[in-house]
Amino acid sequence: MQTTLKMKKSYYKIGFAVFLLFVLDVYTKWLATAWLDRPLEITSWFSLVYSRNFGTAWSLPVPKEIILPLNVVIFVIVAFWLPKALDLRSKHTFIALSLIFGGALGNIYDRMAFGYVVDFIKVGWWPVFNLADVFLSAGIFIIIVFYGKIKRHN
Repeated sequence: MQTTLKMKKSYYKIGFAVFLLFVLDVYTKWLATAWLDRPLEITSWFSLVYSRNFGTAWSLPVPKEIILPLNVVIFVIVAFWLPKALDLRSKHTFIALSLIFGGALGNIYDRMAFGYVVDFIKVGWWPVFNLADVFLSAGIFIIIVFYGKIKRHN
């Protein structure tokens, strides 16, 4: 009983963090859409540039009829698998899942609302990206680095 209660509490905390990250992502994309009518160079290697990404990660071209359904299917599979594979009591799991789901929801929302993802961060030669991409990458990185510590032991 106690374990189930702790698991529910973990889900609520992750859900709240996901919501906050989603809102932050959507808000920064809205700011980029509203204010970045031309590139804003911060340094020679970092700038803010409004861009519409009709492709997938790193702007790889994939037919739009495939992208949204594929994103949703992957999201659902990951949403069911990761919590069962990882120890939800770990702070690393909490951070990783919050980042992954917050980022995924931000980009899925864009695809559903606009048919593309708003990107606006340009660093060096790397393709333009957004906060959701940063969240996703960081969450996946955390799982890879800490997997030995956060995998669920049955």
